[in-house]
Amino acid sequence: MENKNILIIETNKENLKVLNELLEMNNYNVISICSEDELSCIEVIDELHLTLVNSSVTFLSPKDIYNLLESTFHESPPLVYLDNSKKYKAELLLECYKIGVVDYIKKPFELKEIVCKIDLHTSQFAKLNKYKSRVEKLANLATVDQLSSFSSKMHMQAILKHQIKLSQRHTNELSILYLRLLDTDRFVGAFGYEYGEKFIASFAKELKKSMRESDVIARWCGSDFMILLLYTNEKISSSIAKKIMSKLHPVEIMPNVRPNIAIGITELENEDTIQSIVSRSKKAMFKASKLQFERIQRN
Repeated sequence: MENKNILIIETNKENLKVLNELLEMNNYNVISICSEDELSCIEVIDELHLTLVNSSVTFLSPKDIYNLLESTFHESPPLVYLDNSKKYKAELLLECYKIGVVDYIKKPFELKEIVCKIDLHTSQFAKLNKYKSRVEKLANLATVDQLSSFSSKMHMQAILKHQIKLSQRHTNELSILYLRLLDTDRFVGAFGYEYGEKFIASFAKELKKSMRESDVIARWCGSDFMILLLYTNEKISSSIAKKIMSKLHPVEIMPNVRPNIAIGITELENEDTIQSIVSRSKKAMFKASKLQFERIQRN
């Protein structure tokens, strides 16, 4: 079994050294961040299994860290806070639990306790991902996704395969929007899966209203949606994406909850396959999500 990746955000280098040695002794790979300038190192991580943050970190709030993780990874890893101050910060603790932090470890604690809790949360994260994968596989056997009433991933793949060949043969324009509904994992963590499913289903209804009749929409996986735009180039697709954002941003899809979305845009190229065009659109979505996160930080 491959070692699991742990991200540590810690400003105290002595604390970082102790945590690093402790986790590596227990077969974890450690990636560390000590300042805001080092945040870019997250981009090179293929998979992350848990993030451990010291409560003394001030250059990112818990919400900022959560948004950064969600905008970078397909499955947002569990977030654990470690508070070794003399008096724990009650306001910070409440803020952490409000956004879906899975654990807040306060003094007094032992190093063994930290390892045990990390083992627990990484194990639960792995089990959750396996469960999600099984659910997605079952859902994709149908042509219609029951939660959103859009096409299933399997059906969309068949449509994409046909339309890509057709467009390449006749040099027709074709574009893809890869849309992610952000914050879903946070709502699931705070209110449970039933709320998360209602959140996705309500969003799907609003998304449908903002699309053209000719557009093909699928729930690709989780809270990710794929939109196929026929006879549409990237410039027009960009305009469509902006309209979707402007129409959906003010809408309350649940009581007092407005959608936070990121959209990746790409146009069909001559040698494209399903895998290449989907991969490119997904990368564009991650880039859009990070830019959105940076704008939120500046404001």
